[in-house]
Amino acid sequence: MKNLQKGEYVNWMRHDNEKMRGRIVDVFIEEFTRKIEGQEFHRTPTIDAPAYLIEQDSGEEFILSHNELVEADDQEDHSDDNPHVRMKDKKHTY
Repeated sequence: MKNLQKGEYVNWMRHDNEKMRGRIVDVFIEEFTRKIEGQEFHRTPTIDAPAYLIEQDSGEEFILSHNELVEADDQEDHSDDNPHVRMKDKKHTY
């Protein structure tokens, strides 16, 4: 699979086999530590196997590895269709 880019929509399977969807907001190719909702994530990605910060339309964030993701067939923004999203600007979903 090709490397994914910021702004692309991706899918992944959750541990309970629920299909998830989100947008790439950051791509990491060097070692990093990031705190999300009080939990610290440490990854050692490479240029060939990046890690990605993914944001769902609800605003929930995930750190996922390249091999956990597939490019979404539908690259359209559906946040306006999501009843959990009250307001959206160019950078944030509220």
